[in-house]
Amino acid sequence: MNNKLLIPALIGSVLISASVPTLVRPALAETFSFTFVQGFGRSNYTYKAMVKSPRSGNRYFVWYDYAIGIDNGKEVLINIDSYDNWTHISNPANGNRSRITKVEKVQ
Repeated sequence: MNNKLLIPALIGSVLISASVPTLVRPALAETFSFTFVQGFGRSNYTYKAMVKSPRSGNRYFVWYDYAIGIDNGKEVLINIDSYDNWTHISNPANGNRSRITKVEKVQ
């Protein structure tokens, strides 16, 4: 067996396999229905509201960028990605949507 031909072939295959990019799984979002319990208006450039999960009963404070024009007691839709980041809140009645900037569970 000729070792001089084998070594460059192995080095070439290692370099080729190492240069193949790794594919990253995109963060897929799911949409969940919440009840808009109470809005607190705009403060420090964001809106604040309390929402409640009908499934668990847990309540959350949510801060978001733009008004979505919703009344207390109405349904809101919240997008949560596969990393459990709350990304958007929307009002299904009028289509208004805003990016969520912060979430805290109410104790």
